[in-house]
Amino acid sequence: MDPTSNKLTMLLSAETLSPAERVAEAAAALGSLKADCRQRRRDRRYTGVVAGRRRPVGQLVKLPTGQVAKLLCAIRGKAFVTWQDEECIHPTQLATLNASDLVVVKNPAAVLLGSLKRGVKERPSLRKQRAARRNGDWRSRTNQRRKDPERSPSKLVEQVVL
Repeated sequence: MDPTSNKLTMLLSAETLSPAERVAEAAAALGSLKADCRQRRRDRRYTGVVAGRRRPVGQLVKLPTGQVAKLLCAIRGKAFVTWQDEECIHPTQLATLNASDLVVVKNPAAVLLGSLKRGVKERPSLRKQRAARRNGDWRSRTNQRRKDPERSPSKLVEQVVL
């Protein structure tokens, strides 16, 4: 992994920081990730299965040797990965490994922030219910598929014309 994430791991596990400071550091670390590391779900390109789930291209994985690499492709139990090795003549290294030998690397900042959500239940409130009903009454945008055929735009136009 790169040195900044190692520093982040030490920072998040530091005993001198208060819990609030740890959360603030984790949020700042996640916010400063490069744009390609925080793609929206609909923009991700997925490849094959690693560690029991389909993984996006570029997912960080730990090799059996302990190095951290990016996943390029996984298909039929094989995974193609790349990593930087500055000691070699060609620093960009490529390898084909068994997908079962790889371990997915989790971002420690994301793990910390996600653990704060564990066990928290949403409180029911009348205000939220009213807002949800009000939002459901809005018409959908143009050229978007409607769920209710009774309220389709063509029928509304017919009603207005008649």
